Amino acid sequence: MSIRTGSQIKAARALLGWTIDDLAEVAGVNSNTVIRWEGTLAIPVRVPYGVQRITAALLKNDVIPFAEPTPGVRLAEKPIFATPKARARAGHEVSPATEKISPPALRPIVVKQPSREPVRPRRACGAHARSTGKPCQRPALANGRCVNHGGLSTGAKTAEGRARIAEAARRRWVQHRSAGVTGELEA
Repeated sequence: MSIRTGSQIKAARALLGWTIDDLAEVAGVNSNTVIRWEGTLAIPVRVPYGVQRITAALLKNDVIPFAEPTPGVRLAEKPIFATPKARARAGHEVSPATEKISPPALRPIVVKQPSREPVRPRRACGAHARSTGKPCQRPALANGRCVNHGGLSTGAKTAEGRARIAEAARRRWVQHRSAGVTGELEA
């Protein structure tokens, strides 16, 4: 009878109606310890000290962890709460005549484990570098190319657009040549 997953700790808190701070106080650990172990998918075989303290506090308050068929927690037949505030949070009613606690439900809470789907290998971009001839290994986007290579050219498609680009290239070339000539004369 031990806690195997962090989800069991969270489910046990829900059963008792405790906050993270309530559980930390009763277990004698820091609230960050509770937060850390609640977020853990699987508790190690060598149970850490913080988890031992949390388990002891839950068992003391009649929360019983189980591992079969799937990890979960349940309340014992006569749950005992550490504080009246916690009892009220859990929705338990106390009859003043008999002082008996009647829990809202004694059914076990089964903790759902996150599905572990196999990780699909990402396609590589595959764009070939001119200098090395080797394909790009970055992950491909939906269009089949990485963020650097972006897929097919997005250049001009019409004759008018091509003529505008050619004219701009000619102007840049003329500007470059004229700068090169004046640069040589100055040097």
